[in-house]
Amino acid sequence: MTLTAADDFFHAPTTEAPWWSETYWFCFDDPSTGLSGTFYPLLRRNLGVAALTVAIWSPGRDTAWLAPYYRSLWHLRAPEFDGKVMTFHGLRYEILEPLNRYAVRFEDAGRFSADLVFTGITDNYVVAATPGGGHWDQPCSVRGTLDFGGARVELDCFGMRDRSWGPRQDDATTRASYIYGINAHASFLVVTRYPDGAASGYVEMDGARVRVIGARHDIERDGQRRAIRTTIELMTADGGTVRIRGHARNHLAKQATPGHFAWMSMFAWDFAGESFGEYQDVWSPDLLAAENRPTTL
Repeated sequence: MTLTAADDFFHAPTTEAPWWSETYWFCFDDPSTGLSGTFYPLLRRNLGVAALTVAIWSPGRDTAWLAPYYRSLWHLRAPEFDGKVMTFHGLRYEILEPLNRYAVRFEDAGRFSADLVFTGITDNYVVAATPGGGHWDQPCSVRGTLDFGGARVELDCFGMRDRSWGPRQDDATTRASYIYGINAHASFLVVTRYPDGAASGYVEMDGARVRVIGARHDIERDGQRRAIRTTIELMTADGGTVRIRGHARNHLAKQATPGHFAWMSMFAWDFAGESFGEYQDVWSPDLLAAENRPTTL
């Protein structure tokens, strides 16, 4: 599972499965402004289509029609790289340093623009990296500017990026959480799948990283079923336990694909002093509907 610079580019499907997918995701969370943002291209080369979601959200502005900026486009032609640059319907990725540093720019003329640099602050956490499927994550520093039709915001914060490729069905029943926190000296990531509760990820402090092999979640939700406070106990491969408490700073109702809805929430964590990140609560529509179904219609 060794990454190479070639993995920064798109991967050819290894099967003819229509759901073979590739994603190239960047996200940031800025506690000083309350803003979070996501840049999320999804490619399905066997179907000849792609999708793009770009969203910026903040406290109390948690839907597509309230968020400072939200654009979700489906059924686009898949992008290609020209050298180290990929352009896609206003989005521009440039590989500045392979596997570590990227310029992320986006332009929606007169409405919103972003000019950001994501720089890895630690090594990539590699789950898999094979021709048939891959996934890795990397905590990053994020610096640059956002412009909302002339209102300029300077960013100097942290965020996460991930890459994935392989089969991903839109019509599958899915329930998962993707949770992370980052500061200048430490980060953690835990991905939990339900109903079996299988958890993976890592905890890293002062350059020492240990794998997560299990997790317990105590979650408090509001009337919209959003996570607003949580305590997580992470069991690590060295036999230790890390207890992390956090509370929500903002929320976004996001549906970037037909098969996955997520409440995306910036969280402030008591991890390694203080850190910030996200609690992403992911549901397939069938499970979400069952969870919220009224007792009478």
